[in-house]
Order: sequence, then C-alpha cells, then structure tokens
Amino acid sequence: YPAKEALLARGLSIWDVVKTLNSQNVIWPAGFAKIGDSSYDVVVNALLGPMKDINNLPVTVKDGKPVFIKDIGVAKDSYRIQTNPVRIDGRKSVYIPLLKQEGANTVKVVNATRAALKTFYGLPKSLQLSLIFDQSVYIRESLASLEREGAVGIILTAFMILIFLGNFRATLIIATSIPLSLLAGLIMLNATGQTINIMTLGGLALAIGRLVDDSIVVLRKHEPTS
Repeated sequence: YPAKEALLARGLSIWDVVKTLNSQNVIWPAGFAKIGDSSYDVVVNALLGPMKDINNLPVTVKDGKPVFIKDIGVAKDSYRIQTNPVRIDGRKSVYIPLLKQEGANTVKVVNATRAALKTFYGLPKSLQLSLIFDQSVYIRESLASLEREGAVGIILTAFMILIFLGNFRATLIIATSIPLSLLAGLIMLNATGQTINIMTLGGLALAIGRLVDDSIVVLRKHEPTS
C-alpha cells in the first residue's frame, strides 16, 4: 500500500517500487554441482520472504540515506485493492470470468460449469452462485435454427418433387441426400479438428440452400422426358 505523499516527497513513482520488488524477487541459476556420478543444478533462492523483509527492502538512496519500502508505504499480507466493483441487480457481487482454452467446445465447458455449481454444498444462505453470461446460448440457438431450416428444406423440397414430378423414388432421394450431406460435413469438421461455432453453423445453414437447389437440378436433368 504506497503512500502518494511519501513517494512525491522523495521524487519516486510506483514503478520504482515495482522495479525494486521484481529485481529482488528472483531465483538465480548458480551452475551445477557434481556429486559422485550425479549432477545437480544449483540455484540461488532470492524470493521475498515475510512482510517485514519486504518492508525493509531499499528502493533508492536519497542524500546518502537509503529509502526503504516502509518509508513510502507498507507491505501487508492482504487482499488486492478493489478498483472495479461489481453489482448484479443492484447487489454487491463477485464476478469470476471463466475462459475456455483455444479449441475447447463452448457447450461442453458451459455444461461442465453448470454441473460443478451444483456440487457446492454448505454455503451460507446469503451466498448465491449463478451464471450471468452464457456464451453457449447463441450456439444452441444456431443449432436449433440449423435443425429447423434443415427440416423445412427437406419437407418442402420433397413435397415439391412429389407434387410436380410425381416420383416417389426421387422424393426419397431428396429426403435422404440433404441429411446425409450435412452428416458428411459434420464428420469432416470433426476429422479436421474444427469445433461447432457460429461460423461453422452459418456455413452449414448456407449449404442447406445449395443442397436443395442442386438436388432439384440434378434430379430434373436425369428425369426422362417424353
């Protein structure tokens, strides 16, 4: 906890304190020692110890006298100074963001987080755990939209082929080609290590329209004419 007035009086800044702490909190390699047939790495442990040692660290020298940490502030074993308070529905809260690793499945991460929240027992009644932002909602909505658009495309295309061509075999081909093509696309995404996200779902949704058009064109081309 730095004292601004003490820093200004000695012509120092908070970065001088940070530089001092970083330079004194290190582990230096000191070579190796060979004992018998074994070699051991030797390091010099210069990590900071108790709070009193930190308070006695010299930051600089002014007028021939060292300036210690305790002269410009105090080091305490305490919590971090809060600079961004969080309020949810007007109540003071603690916000803990969970970030997935690159390539991880967002839906699986969210499901695992929800399952983990249910394993917390013995919490005070005044403490409530809840999810504030769920990124998987957009992915789930996109999946539902993809399923809906795919079903509508299959039904309408099959119905149109059955009405205008009167060919049940062609209708069956249309009804099976679209889901099989989407299944092949999902298999290739999985084989190449791609995940289901907004971009891939958008591409699959666009592909359904092309599948419908191509299926009609190919069937019409091979339909025998009188």
